[in-house]
Amino acid sequence: MEEVTKETTELITETQSAPLCDEISSTVPLSKKEARKAKLLERQAAKRQLREEKKAEWKRAEEERKADWEKTKQFRKEKRELEKDMGGGVNQGDVFIPNIPFVFPKNTDEQIIEVKKKRKIKLDKKYYNSLTGFLFKIGQFFFKIIFYLIAFPLCRIRYHLKVEGRKNLKPYMKRLKKEGFITVSNHVFLWDYVALCASMRMGVPNVPAWGKIIYSKFGGLFSMAGVVPIPEDKTTFRKFYNFIDDILKHNKRNKWMHIYPETGLWYYYVPIRPFKKGAATFAYQYDRPIVPIGYSFRERTGLSRLWHKKHPYVTVHICPPIWPDKTKEKRVAVEELTNQARMAIMHAVGIKDEEENQRIMDEHYKYEDGHYYTNL
Repeated sequence: MEEVTKETTELITETQSAPLCDEISSTVPLSKKEARKAKLLERQAAKRQLREEKKAEWKRAEEERKADWEKTKQFRKEKRELEKDMGGGVNQGDVFIPNIPFVFPKNTDEQIIEVKKKRKIKLDKKYYNSLTGFLFKIGQFFFKIIFYLIAFPLCRIRYHLKVEGRKNLKPYMKRLKKEGFITVSNHVFLWDYVALCASMRMGVPNVPAWGKIIYSKFGGLFSMAGVVPIPEDKTTFRKFYNFIDDILKHNKRNKWMHIYPETGLWYYYVPIRPFKKGAATFAYQYDRPIVPIGYSFRERTGLSRLWHKKHPYVTVHICPPIWPDKTKEKRVAVEELTNQARMAIMHAVGIKDEEENQRIMDEHYKYEDGHYYTNL
């Protein structure tokens, strides 16, 4: 037999005894000094790991910001290219149809705005309660001052705002202010909310709106302007509904609510799209009138063609209030009220009937999903 060398014997001995040594050392209690040192090392390791995680998070956030900025630049570039073909339009009877190169979604309630989630908020009871809080009211007060002093004059200058039909409200003004009312309108340009407030001269309404916009970088301003986000989660819808109930039933100061029944914003789109029934449902439930308001467009003339020449003039049409028929079944009354409000706006902007409305939709616009022209 071959003899086992001395080195081989030592190696076998060390290998066999190593686990035993580790087991013995693990059972030996550490001294206080060694325990403190071990805890210190653990804390330092945890801090290093936390720093690395934060660095990775910052890096991801920076990459997302760069990607968002690139996407925003792309949006602006595409919009500028499209706006080169804007300007002017055609007159069809009493209707001016601006020349618009935009492609609209196939579904009439879809958006052409893409919202990137920037704000980390939760649409829960705490959020809706904050909209009636003292600090929020103070912020909203100063916002309104700036809104009146800057936004109103800019809107009037930019769009040569013209208001028709304000006299339709005079016989009902006291009742509207005392009991409250709901306005509805087509949703056709970014400044239409400002135009609404400037035309009505009754302050700032509460606006139930697409919930996603509250997460955008302008979400805080939208809240100050009276936007009440509609939650997508059904579990929190009760909180939203309670807030609306408080506005129409118990609010002593601001009982004006505005709703966009077309839901989606479509730039300078002349035909009146189908209405959702939410406004009429609220009107029937709380016995409040609906005041239809329509936006129509006029061709720019004179020196104003030198600036904002791609955007038409705007006319605001205020229609007489329409009260729900409480003698009828709710489903029937809501359907009728929705159709009455839509037809009132259609006639106000110069469209004679549904047939003409459909013809304008088919002849003057293109439809395809997946086109977005604004990134919030």
